[in-house]
Amino acid sequence: MDITNQTDPEVRQRWYAIGLYLQYNAVYGPAGTWVSEMGRNKYLQSIYEACDEVGGAVYTMCVGWYNSNIDFYAPTSREMVANILHL
Repeated sequence: MDITNQTDPEVRQRWYAIGLYLQYNAVYGPAGTWVSEMGRNKYLQSIYEACDEVGGAVYTMCVGWYNSNIDFYAPTSREMVANILHL
């Protein structure tokens, strides 16, 4: 089973966060695409929390995702992610 490329949002939300915690490079691209397509807080929160907790290069990558998608996210999502990432 190819979990990384699942289409179920519930699976993606959990798998990408786990992959980020584990610094599993294979999820970086799909997770970045996911946060560019899905603007719901429910799905963004765990991804960005993982980025913040892992820190380092993963955190920097996720700040880039946020900056690239700031205009796509609703104001509540922008605020939530900015708070998670301490921006």
